[in-house]
Amino acid sequence: GNDIREYSSTKSKVIQTIKEWAIIPIAAIVTSVLFGVIFLIGVVPSGSMEPTIHSGSIFVGTRYTAPEEFQRGDKILFYHFSEIFVKRVIGLPGDTVSFKDGDVYINGELYEEEYIPEGVPTVSITEEYLVPDECFFVLGDNREYSYDSRRWEYPFVRFEEVCARGILFVNIPWWDGDNE
Repeated sequence: GNDIREYSSTKSKVIQTIKEWAIIPIAAIVTSVLFGVIFLIGVVPSGSMEPTIHSGSIFVGTRYTAPEEFQRGDKILFYHFSEIFVKRVIGLPGDTVSFKDGDVYINGELYEEEYIPEGVPTVSITEEYLVPDECFFVLGDNREYSYDSRRWEYPFVRFEEVCARGILFVNIPWWDGDNE
């Protein structure tokens, strides 16, 4: 009688311990999956956002952002020409983007960009761009070397091309990337 009760009690304790320990990896898996669904983590592929974001920096971005939630100045990660890019949203749907004397103008007004080092001009383009619905006009902070909306045949990023809105960038000093 006592042996059976002790065996049963020991078996219950073992099962309880297994359940308690099993919850940790299950919770970790569920958390990882949810994190992966909501956030995107990767590496900044080029120096087009320097000095703000260095090539090789780790980024974290939110995947699900409605088009109307994007703001001018947001850093976005997107696929364009089958490559991933990181650029800054300058023009929102309905905006007119133009350039004069090395400065950016939005809807005819000078756009102040505190993240661009003083004395670094934005290469002026004579065209004026009217940003279509569900699109963005983007520029890299490294204005002299950034391959961005100014240089593309179709100068806009479609909302469906956006992978994530960047929320955290961590510089990795040992990375030696290129300057796209």
